[in-house]
Order: sequence, then structure tokens, then C-alpha cells
Amino acid sequence: MPQPTLRSDARVLASTALDHHRPALVWAGILTALTTVVPLMVGAIALLQPGAIPTATATMQADEALQALGSVLASAGLRALVSIGFLLLLALPLSYGAAYIGVRAIRGELPRTADLLLPFQRPIAFGGFALLLIASGLVPLVMWVIAAVAAGVVVTLALLGSTPDPADMMLPMLWTVLLVGVPFIFISIYFQFRLVFGGIAAIDPSCGRVGGWGSTVLSWRLTRGQNLPLSWVAWDALLALGASVFRDFGLGIVTRGLPEFVALFCASYELLLRRLQEQSTSRHGSQ
Repeated sequence: MPQPTLRSDARVLASTALDHHRPALVWAGILTALTTVVPLMVGAIALLQPGAIPTATATMQADEALQALGSVLASAGLRALVSIGFLLLLALPLSYGAAYIGVRAIRGELPRTADLLLPFQRPIAFGGFALLLIASGLVPLVMWVIAAVAAGVVVTLALLGSTPDPADMMLPMLWTVLLVGVPFIFISIYFQFRLVFGGIAAIDPSCGRVGGWGSTVLSWRLTRGQNLPLSWVAWDALLALGASVFRDFGLGIVTRGLPEFVALFCASYELLLRRLQEQSTSRHGSQ
């Protein structure tokens, strides 16, 4: 008989919660989607605004090409700051409030609408976690900008002798910026992956008042050694989203896909928290 795994246990918990608390999970899924998609849409609209990306001209000199590259990076940084403000003040609190509604459903408790506002009721703890989460994504971004500027200068100097038209340097420089950013993107994703449960821990009464730093550390402990198991759970959640698009004339993503996505995420948190608490109890009992 196969041993239970995080993936199989998460499926069981999620299925049970969906049977008993589907309406609450539907609303949690909708809120999660909105707080994820809206910032992306705002960022995309800002990026596509006229003048967001400068156009190279045939008369552009080498120093002007570097200046244009700098304006692209500065513009991206400004838009990143606006996005950070939106995430910190609205998107993250609402998304984790919705996630805690899912956690209550996973535990067999009656979800409450008031749970959505829990992050605002613990502003110091949740705000501390949110800043640490954003910093874990922002630090690699800053490193990317520094590395991109250095790589852009190197590419410019390398092309000066072979490219008579400095305008032709813009495309290679932009490609260089993108390629240099790949490892930093993966670094950012890794930290987001490890800290993702901190927002729930910051507002979850079963964790006590651990504070912003404590909830971040707790998430790090919960996800230690769980990269592959959590990746399988994430894969199942994405498959559920993809399959639901073709059900009920597209409405399945609201009634099936998003609720199952949230349920699997919350079930993973609950299972890992139980394991950690059992390990802590076992250690204390043996002393």
C-alpha cells in the first residue's frame, strides 16, 4: 500500500473542504485571482504606455544609447515601486485574508467573511511579513539592474568597433538585460516559494502572535525540504485551473478551478503546519 504523501493528503483535505464549504472557497478563489491578476494588468498597461520604451534612432550616439537603456531601467523601477505600494496596501492583505478563509474550510471550521480583514487587524505582524516578502523579490531585482547596467556597458563597448550605427546597439543591449535577469528571476521565485505561507501564519491564531519576522521564519521552516512535494501540489492546482476552463462554458474556472486551487494551497499549509507542530511536541516530550 503506497505511503501517504503531501500531494495525496492535500488532495484528500481539499476534496473534503470542497464538499462542505464550496461557496466560501469560490469567493476565496475569486478574490485570490483578482488580487493576482489586477497588479499584473496594471503593470502591463503602464509598460505599454506611449514613451514607456524609448525608440532608437539612426543618429543616436553610443552615450545616448546607454542613456536610453538607463531610462528603460529607471522607468521599470518606478513602475515596480507603484506595484509594490499596491501589493503592500491592498493586494497582499486581501489575498491572504482570502487564503485564511480557505484554511478554516480545510480545518472543517465555518469560514467567516470577517476573516478577509484579518491582515488589517494585525497590521504590524502582517505588514512586517509583507515587507520581507517584497524585499525578497526586490533585492534580486536590484541585483538584476546592477548586473544589467554592467552588461550593457560591456556590450556597448564590444559593439562600438563592429557596429557603425549606435542605434543598432539597442536591441542587443535589451536582449542582454533580459538574459542577465534570468538567474535573478529564479532566485526571486525561490524566495517567494519559501516564504509564501508566512502571510497565513501572521494572521493564524493557531500559530500565536509570531509577528512579521516570526511568521517569515515559520514559513521557511514549513517549506524546508518540501520543494518537490509542493511543486507536485502546485502542478495539480494548475491542472485543475487549466481543465476547468473547458467546463460549464468557461464558468468552471470560477466554480471548480479557482476553489480547488485555493483548497490545495491551504491544505498544503495545514498539513505542513501539523507536521511541524507534531515534531515540536515530540521533541518536547522526549526531553
